[in-house]
Amino acid sequence: MRKNASEKNSNNKQSRRKNRMQLDDSALEAVKQLEVKKEGIERKQLPLESAIEAFLDYCELKGLRYDTLKYYTKELKQFRFHLIDLGITEPIENDLVDLTQNHIYEVIRFMKQKSYAVSTINTRLIAIKALLNWAVERSYISESPAKNVKQLRKRQEVGPTFSQNQLRKLLAAPDLHTFPGFRDVCIMTTLSDTGCRAGELVALKLTDVDLVEGTILFRINKNGNPRRIPMSKRLNKLLSIWIKEIRGQSDNDCLFISVDGGSISNRLLQQQIKHYSRKTGVEREVSASPHAFRRTFARNKIAAGVNIFVVQQYLGHSSLDMLKRYVAIYGPDLKESIEKGID
Repeated sequence: MRKNASEKNSNNKQSRRKNRMQLDDSALEAVKQLEVKKEGIERKQLPLESAIEAFLDYCELKGLRYDTLKYYTKELKQFRFHLIDLGITEPIENDLVDLTQNHIYEVIRFMKQKSYAVSTINTRLIAIKALLNWAVERSYISESPAKNVKQLRKRQEVGPTFSQNQLRKLLAAPDLHTFPGFRDVCIMTTLSDTGCRAGELVALKLTDVDLVEGTILFRINKNGNPRRIPMSKRLNKLLSIWIKEIRGQSDNDCLFISVDGGSISNRLLQQQIKHYSRKTGVEREVSASPHAFRRTFARNKIAAGVNIFVVQQYLGHSSLDMLKRYVAIYGPDLKESIEKGID
């Protein structure tokens, strides 16, 4: 009897404890309302266009480079246009929270149907993800709808490069007896022998060239990390003549200047290379551009067996992703290299 009474008493205690742990329907409803109010306080309604503007303001305050801001502005503007073209207006007119993963996949399909390059689609997707990740951090949305959207797979390929014969033709094209001609051969040799970017070249200052040490310093570059690299003997010789005998005195401290002493632009650089490619007939064989010199530099170094990390330092790449493509296409044959490093 005592045992039964004890068990009954224990069961009553457990029942009372269980009742205290459980809330009745009215209490549960009150909690739900509290959660709704809390959510309303934490998450502010934000249409897509307002989100883009706020995100760009944030990027500017963060101190991102002008080119990065320009990239985000362009890509997110195009993303908005794609949504409009597809009739997906809820995130634009109402709230960013209305943007779904399916909407993003629809945009990707739309771009593929319009024959956008895989690299263009992936570049746009990176900007979209950056915007949505920012929105999550600011509690505008609880989770990014692009979180599980993967980039499209790309074939191992690189842009056009020059053959050795094409390169020789281009470097021999300018008239060395004129100011623009000598300047242009110096420019193309700098592109060819350093693998620098167009923006890095036009930003070069006289003080960035050390003729004694035989080095050149690229201060302004894509990843914000200056790099000093050695010059080839022919580049050192050409720049020595350019600086000491041809360029002359100028208030402009840029290395390469126009006839009237002004700075050269990326556009002028592109125009001059196009001019020489037409003059030599190279344009009928390959699309000539400042970046084609950079790709040619990388191809030649890797094909010659130069260490990939050394090439990375020359080019100023922050990662090896791009160089891996060059290695896959232009690297020494595996069969030829298998015995290297074996005693």
